[in-house]
Amino acid sequence: MQPTASLTPLSRLTLLVFRAQQAITRDGDRLAAPWGVTAAQWKALGAVSLAEGSATAAAVGRRMGMSRQAAAKQARILAERGLLERRENPADARAPVYSLTPLGRATLEEIGAVWSRRGTTLAKGLDDAGLDGACGVLENLLDRLEGPPGPPTGWT
Repeated sequence: MQPTASLTPLSRLTLLVFRAQQAITRDGDRLAAPWGVTAAQWKALGAVSLAEGSATAAAVGRRMGMSRQAAAKQARILAERGLLERRENPADARAPVYSLTPLGRATLEEIGAVWSRRGTTLAKGLDDAGLDGACGVLENLLDRLEGPPGPPTGWT
């Protein structure tokens, strides 16, 4: 493998995002473990909460960067544990909707408080402008990746 210094900036960013995602998941697993929740389940709870009401597994997956199948598995597990409520979807009988139960909301708030303290520690020494700039780059890249596909270039 070539040294990262010889990679293009976009290739270096991509590798760093891959590593960061793995590290964040590992850290999230540790943070959420006292509640018997994995990082993937924490993400699913968060996505349902951000939906302000209820969400399908597909919506959870889109919001949190998971496949529909992975999100459906996590939602099913969380519903079995009483953290999410599963209801029929009047718009699509094949895609149930999920909402937080009181236990799910409390669990999410408690994990969120621990994450807030962890985030404060992680952010020490990092300036807000640099973090905002990194967010802007990632948001722009996601817009390009998730937008309509253009013709393949550089493929032969």
